[in-house]
Amino acid sequence: IALYKTTLASITRFHPGCQITDITVGWLKKYETWMLVENSNSTTILSIYLRNVRSVMNRAITVEKVMEQEFYPFGKYGYSIPEGKNEKQALDFDQVERIFKYKPPIPSKDDKKLERERKEKIRKTRAIFCFSYLAAGMNLKDIALLRIGDITKDTISYYRAKTSSRRKKPQPIKVHLTKEIKDILKKWGSKSTNPIDFVFDIYTQGMTPKEQRARIQDYNKFMNKYLGYLAVELDIPPFTTYAARHSYATILRNSGAPTEFIQESLGHESLATTQNYLAGFPDEMKRKWTEML
Repeated sequence: IALYKTTLASITRFHPGCQITDITVGWLKKYETWMLVENSNSTTILSIYLRNVRSVMNRAITVEKVMEQEFYPFGKYGYSIPEGKNEKQALDFDQVERIFKYKPPIPSKDDKKLERERKEKIRKTRAIFCFSYLAAGMNLKDIALLRIGDITKDTISYYRAKTSSRRKKPQPIKVHLTKEIKDILKKWGSKSTNPIDFVFDIYTQGMTPKEQRARIQDYNKFMNKYLGYLAVELDIPPFTTYAARHSYATILRNSGAPTEFIQESLGHESLATTQNYLAGFPDEMKRKWTEML
């Protein structure tokens, strides 16, 4: 809903009082120029907004019956929505292994307050990143929403916030509880036994959806800041929270796992989404296959 409101706000700035019947192929081309050239927005943002517009128009035709198909500006012979750039952030296996093997300095009583806090934040950021990777690439919002009741003796079972609301029968994603995951939960997770309490201290009970959105944005910025410090410390390319999910998927693929298994693990609705998610094959693998010819 929030993205649709943002889309509407953008359209209103471009065309105050715009009606759905005003949106033609010509209108869309002018809006594209306005977004990309005059306002310096990214192609990704433009494609998100225009997919929202297309969705509303599809509903206007098929459900609300307030628009005729002949006025539909998209489709085979209509306007094509530009493809957003998919920034793949996968780390390779060696880089992920270095993150896992790294032992961040433990804050000591001799440290100054700011240094103590910095060390603790790096330790926590690394732990959450590792948890995300080990938990089948669980994204930050789903980590924030994870509750004590989602964890049994051997399994984490949860529904993806991104897709569960639009599926008729959403399937839970199940993650095997490894020793490494248990260690992270023991150190950084809640000690509560109340099944409705959150596992991590990202969200608090009683937050509104708006407050949750603001909190997850702030927490993502916090994570990315300290992951940047970690990247410098380990001498690896800069990476963000998204790298855990992309790396999990890509390393699985490079290890020979079927794409269908990766799709199920990530909770993707379509195989195409998973294929688009995966980074390219490493040079070493390309050379190995080429030598087999």
